[in-house]
Amino acid sequence: MIIYVPNAFTPDGDERNNVFTPSILGNVDEYAYTFNIYDRWGELIFTSHNTQVGWDGIHAYTHRPVQDGVYTWEVILKRKTNDEFMKYHGMVNVIR
Repeated sequence: MIIYVPNAFTPDGDERNNVFTPSILGNVDEYAYTFNIYDRWGELIFTSHNTQVGWDGIHAYTHRPVQDGVYTWEVILKRKTNDEFMKYHGMVNVIR
């Protein structure tokens, strides 16, 4: 399995790089997938259980664009071949 997660994106409405989405290649159980975004205080501000749905820089609860800055991401997924759960995490820069 290969997972690639960019370290920045620009949700500024210019038709390019507006959504932050991990790219995953391999045997991933699409029904056992979680993608979370946290702010600097550790508050969950976005979650998705669909490998095709990424974060557009909008806070899930206030429905407003987040400020420029660094946010933490987390991906939890399960391999189809051996039911092994894997957890990845890192940082992403929001640049408008």
